[in-house]
Amino acid sequence: GRLILLDNIMIFFMLAAVYSYIKFFKLRYKAFSAQWWTWLLTTGTMLGCVVSCKLVGLFTISLVGFAVLYDLWRIIDIRRGTTMAQFAQHFMARAFALIAVPFTLYLAFFYVHFAVLTKTGPGDAYHTSQFQMQLIDNPMTKNSFEVHYGDQIVFRHRDTGVYLHSNTSRYPLHYEDKRVSSRGQQVTGAKKLSDNGFWMIKPIRDIPEFEDFLTRRVAGEEIPDEEMTKWNVHDTDLVQLEHVVTGTNLRTHDVASPMTPTNMEFTTVPLNDTAVFEDTVWQISIDGADKSNSTQLKTSSSFIRLISNKHGVAMYTHKKKLPEWGQGHQEINGNKKPTEKGNLWTITQIRGRKATAADQEEIKKKIIPMSFLSKYAELQGLMIKHNNALTSVHPFQSSPLSWPLLLRGISFWTNNKEHKQIYLLGNPVGWWLSDLALVAYGFLMVAIELFRRRNEQV
Repeated sequence: GRLILLDNIMIFFMLAAVYSYIKFFKLRYKAFSAQWWTWLLTTGTMLGCVVSCKLVGLFTISLVGFAVLYDLWRIIDIRRGTTMAQFAQHFMARAFALIAVPFTLYLAFFYVHFAVLTKTGPGDAYHTSQFQMQLIDNPMTKNSFEVHYGDQIVFRHRDTGVYLHSNTSRYPLHYEDKRVSSRGQQVTGAKKLSDNGFWMIKPIRDIPEFEDFLTRRVAGEEIPDEEMTKWNVHDTDLVQLEHVVTGTNLRTHDVASPMTPTNMEFTTVPLNDTAVFEDTVWQISIDGADKSNSTQLKTSSSFIRLISNKHGVAMYTHKKKLPEWGQGHQEINGNKKPTEKGNLWTITQIRGRKATAADQEEIKKKIIPMSFLSKYAELQGLMIKHNNALTSVHPFQSSPLSWPLLLRGISFWTNNKEHKQIYLLGNPVGWWLSDLALVAYGFLMVAIELFRRRNEQV
């Protein structure tokens, strides 16, 4: 199958690591012999394998680590006649075998991972644009263009994949919770791209030179590269966004959004409405931009936050859909925590601009290669972040209290349409016999200790 169930493999390496350490410990009176080194290095190798299966393998490393600390505490006892030079040899041998070897093996597995998985795939979206552009056939290496003022662009939310959308529909006067809206033009997140998803990016002031530049571009005139560069959009630029179809400017204001009352409503206003000009000014914030340089805004490869210059909120959306009046789209609102990763968007395309073979070759030349350690550090951070985010509950989960007696299994996968399900359940015979063996072992250890206390032969 393709279920990627690593638990069985992890348990094998876990038991192998513990077994190897026990064999090593039994050779403590034959320190630095060939057998001693063999079992010590085997322990380190198994620890590297167990943590490479899953990060919960760190608990096995902790278990062996505590045992090693106890062993070293025993060795350093002066009554054993151990010199500090001998103790240092024991310490360095364990540090090499049980720290350096597992870590090197862990790194090696990721080196192979990056060497083999060189093509783009559905999991790329979690990574930074620089990481994604290292992969073969990634859209960013094919469609990464510099954005200029006057371009008609499309915004796509990084996490949910919806497009920034607007049309002539208006928010209802009253919401279900009796709150009152602004009755402004709706700004929503649409799953499918249409003409209503195009926005023109403009300077915030009327500049005669820009008007002339835009007029020439609309007329189809060929603009020299030097002049195009003058109108590049950069990180921290203040801009306005005009909805192309309705001829209105994007706005946020101090009105609660439809579904998230703590956030601010997004709407649009006519181009000539100067009374709310400040509400229509947005700052471009490119994620990971070098603030010491003027980073250029690009399609596909730039992850950006669109932050209200007046209110400080960032454009945000979530997966919950609006009621029927919202046409099944997602809510767009102003998040008062602008630095959150959920506020990231990309510009997927510029109207009328398609990459030629020459464009793609030029883009590839500009890609800054990432070192192995940079890729490794980024992937480790993402793994930890997403693992920590797995906190939601569902009705088919099993609680730890149900595990010892195998009271219920885990619904691993379900297909409601075809009435299919994969349900994970341990072997009841083996499971319950193991429970009885553990209980019997506990009673046996207590009984043996009592006999020893009474000096009775067992």
